[in-house]
Amino acid sequence: MVMSMLSNDGHHQLDRLRASQLLDQLDKLQSLHQSAERMIADTVAELHEVHERLFATP
Repeated sequence: MVMSMLSNDGHHQLDRLRASQLLDQLDKLQSLHQSAERMIADTVAELHEVHERLFATP
């Protein structure tokens, strides 16, 4: 019984550590996602500007 309790406690500690690592990873991925969205929006806006200049009537 004591061994099983120690084993469960060890697994819970590992699970808590892994959960913390996964949350950190999720935060980093969300930050990267937000950066990518801004880069996409900036690129699309610049592409529209270039397109307008290319096809503007002189």
